Amino acid sequence: MSNLPFTAKGSNGEITFTGSEVLIRRTGLFGALRQFSGMGKGNKDIPISAISAIRLEPASLLNKAFFQVIHAGDLAFRGGSTNIANDDNSVFFGKGSNADFEQIKKMILDAVAASHQPAKTSSASTEDIPAMLKKLSDLKDQGVLTEDEFLIKKVDLLSRM
Repeated sequence: MSNLPFTAKGSNGEITFTGSEVLIRRTGLFGALRQFSGMGKGNKDIPISAISAIRLEPASLLNKAFFQVIHAGDLAFRGGSTNIANDDNSVFFGKGSNADFEQIKKMILDAVAASHQPAKTSSASTEDIPAMLKKLSDLKDQGVLTEDEFLIKKVDLLSRM
């Protein structure tokens, strides 16, 4: 991933993906006030191995758009932006930043998936990869794999060529 580190900037902080960890940094006046007042919202460094999910919620009539990192040993907040506002692992963002947060979500989830891959004992020859891609596509078409699962495995297979 040559475009690392990648940062998505929100209204109360920013998320940076380094390739091996996710950094949550508080920005702006309100971010600084909350951080130094002892009300939480401090800076965090979360290793990829600890991340279990990413929650990216678009803005709605009642809620602001937000990005939440859910990781081992941490309780995920459920509900709208009121609960998320008190979560140290969340950053609010506006419509103009949606593409950056979509991109960083994909980058993080790809890294999480790669970190959970079993150790390779033998690699498939490059002749087998097109056949494996065809089988993978068939599984997606049959509904066995989700689009995200398909894309993760496809990238993995193409990287072996």
